[in-house]
Amino acid sequence: MQGLVIFGLRILDTTFFTIRMMLTARGQKLLAGILGFIGALIYVIAISPVIKNMSDWGSLIGYSVGFSTGMLIGLILEERMAVGYALYRIISTNRGTELANKLRSAGFAVTEIPAWGLQGSVSLLHCFVRRKRMDEMIEHVVSVDDKAFISIEDVRSVKRGFWAG
Repeated sequence: MQGLVIFGLRILDTTFFTIRMMLTARGQKLLAGILGFIGALIYVIAISPVIKNMSDWGSLIGYSVGFSTGMLIGLILEERMAVGYALYRIISTNRGTELANKLRSAGFAVTEIPAWGLQGSVSLLHCFVRRKRMDEMIEHVVSVDDKAFISIEDVRSVKRGFWAG
């Protein structure tokens, strides 16, 4: 029974830890601090009985499996929370202007840059997108140019500029 309690506590504290790390990387200090406090408290409660009785295999296994389960749950929850921004770099060989117009009409801020690729002229589009709209962004790009090259990277923070909901 104690192993199950430790398992549950470990899921909670590791889930909080994982989400806290993602929030910290995205500059969400206050929420990360609150989750850090709660997670640390739960961690101390979970590890105490394990350290007191290292021969209790149920507690050891509950602790270890709770950690890995909590990490997976934390990653899934953070992905669904979609806090922060992503930078899309889109390269389109011959549909860049059409793609930029479609994205703008959908409320995305787009900077279109003429560029030169291996086979000649291309359009390079830069779009800073709220992570909650990432799937929508991909759908728009593919609907106009299914051969467009897309790279996505996390952005810590953004200041000023055009932002639509």
